[in-house]
Amino acid sequence: MSFNDEQKDEIRRQYKLLLSEVMNKREDESAARVYTQRDDFQRDYSRILYSASFRRLQGKMQINGIKSDAFYRNRLTHSLEVAQIAVSIATLLSNECSTEEIPMYKNDIFLLQAAALAHDIGHPAFGHKGERVLDEIAKEYGLRFEGNAQNFKLLRRIDCKDPNFNGLNLTNRTLLAINKYLTQEDKNAKKFLYKEDFEYLDKVRKQAGLQGARTLDVQIIELADDIAYAVHDLEDGLQLRKFSIDEITHYLRNKHQEASKKFDTFINRAIEYANEQENDNVQKYSKLIRMSLTSQLTNTFVNDVTINEIDGETSKEHNTNKSNYELELKEYKDLLKVLKKAVFECSTRDTNIQEYERKGEIIIKSLFNFYTDLSKNINAMLLPPDYRPEELQKKGKGQDKEKVELQLVQNSIDYIAGMMDTFAISEYERLFSIDFDNIDLGQDIEIKKEGKRRNLKKIILQLWQKTIAKTN
Repeated sequence: MSFNDEQKDEIRRQYKLLLSEVMNKREDESAARVYTQRDDFQRDYSRILYSASFRRLQGKMQINGIKSDAFYRNRLTHSLEVAQIAVSIATLLSNECSTEEIPMYKNDIFLLQAAALAHDIGHPAFGHKGERVLDEIAKEYGLRFEGNAQNFKLLRRIDCKDPNFNGLNLTNRTLLAINKYLTQEDKNAKKFLYKEDFEYLDKVRKQAGLQGARTLDVQIIELADDIAYAVHDLEDGLQLRKFSIDEITHYLRNKHQEASKKFDTFINRAIEYANEQENDNVQKYSKLIRMSLTSQLTNTFVNDVTINEIDGETSKEHNTNKSNYELELKEYKDLLKVLKKAVFECSTRDTNIQEYERKGEIIIKSLFNFYTDLSKNINAMLLPPDYRPEELQKKGKGQDKEKVELQLVQNSIDYIAGMMDTFAISEYERLFSIDFDNIDLGQDIEIKKEGKRRNLKKIILQLWQKTIAKTN
């Protein structure tokens, strides 16, 4: 990692923006009580670490499903690895760019760790498939669902730490450190923020002078996320024999010749390292190659970080200004990008993964239909208390059936989104008396829709906001 003087000045400029007074503030300042001598970011880190949503990440698939008798990465271990890589990048930036006036990432390293732990906290069970299925369900009711958007809904509105305020009441800087996409929800957006969260963060951006720009923090988190995804999921795929080194190199060769040549260099070094060790065991030999390859790639990517003006594709993806400068890799940018795609495509084409995700789709749709059918889920008592429609508490003429239904739809989506893979499976098996292994993959689950559909999106959002306000 090395920067010229202009690049160092740009990094320092962006870091200075993080020191704005508004960044340390919390949404509910009246509830920002000080329990210990910890600083604001240590407090954020603790709130996320001890939250129920973070613990549930241990039961959510990263890319290879979830098994109790197999040890490979899940959303929780991935988040921990992202935290370690983010700290490594920040430390190198600090060593290169810190001055006496601006000691970068010296007293705020907990901020990056907090953001790394929370960057996937809203992603549902069954990986990207679960995300697509929930969005499909939401669209039937004029709504949307997206994992990155759900991060903020959990942190700001659902996963409450204290009855005196909504959500975890994190600092604005921590929230912005996981805000990768500056786009407001609409029917065509792929990555976005829900309207309420977008409006709040947009207000913070304006106060901090960050209009149309992502913070230096989130740039570090995204790079760390990409590195962890490409390298560690590569290691898992090889260990589980979802694909071979030859398949990865074949993919790279067809997609990007230059990246393929660079990857070959890493492989040759890994093989050379394994050959130098004394062993006559094939399994151990393979393990040494995987370990060396993982270590080499991670170290190289972290030390290859630079800062440049973003291209039009990146600007469009994140809805940022085209003239912005952001962190990226210098020599190995293309290799990281194509390696991520190779690992994803080679992993998800696996028959077992396809079957697992298909069963996950059936489970999510079946649970949604069950929870939103009050002839089966009487008075919504099979939902946790926090997810039972407030309107149900009214009796007789005071109860608005349409409001009950609308609350039930939104609450059911949020409840299912928070489930671990294992919990969703056990709920399905308990409610439908069908073992996971015996799920009929050929069945077509239709989303049940009842009642009138008048301006649902607006009504649901209004009702949800009122419910949260009264609850807290």
